[in-house]
Amino acid sequence: ERTNMPGKTVAMSVLSIGFTGTRHGMTAVQSNAVSALVAEMIARVTGTLSPIEAHHGDCVGADAEFDRIAEAHGAHIVVHPGLLTRWSAGITRHERRAIQPYATRNVDIVCESTVMIAAPADMAGQPHGGTWQTVRSARRASKPLAICYPDGSVAKERWSERREVIMRSEMAKPW
Repeated sequence: ERTNMPGKTVAMSVLSIGFTGTRHGMTAVQSNAVSALVAEMIARVTGTLSPIEAHHGDCVGADAEFDRIAEAHGAHIVVHPGLLTRWSAGITRHERRAIQPYATRNVDIVCESTVMIAAPADMAGQPHGGTWQTVRSARRASKPLAICYPDGSVAKERWSERREVIMRSEMAKPW
């Protein structure tokens, strides 16, 4: 249930999409795969009056590209900036969390999301790097995860066609 009363919060389900990706930017087919996944998830909740959130790390490259994709789909965007300004995309038009070390910020994105999308720079997992660290965090948290590879292929883990799997119930924020 929703209300138009200022400052009033009500319990409702939220689709919260977390994103992690390479600072080198996505390939065209990778970006298309990410956009298709976002559209697929939004289609599952259309008509439910559920708010849609998108969380990303405010880095140059894939995060900035995801920001444009999520905004085009009407998502409420939450930015989780990291410590180094040289990698910051400088996105200030959305809700912003406090600046944090990258590892902490990446775990926060996973924790605040009901489903994760990753867009790595390479076809195989790497022991280091923020994108793969975030993928490992999502796996440890048993979150539904879609990895969109540079060649456009998508690997889905714990992904379900049921809407309930990608929703969470919470106290809605008065956006």
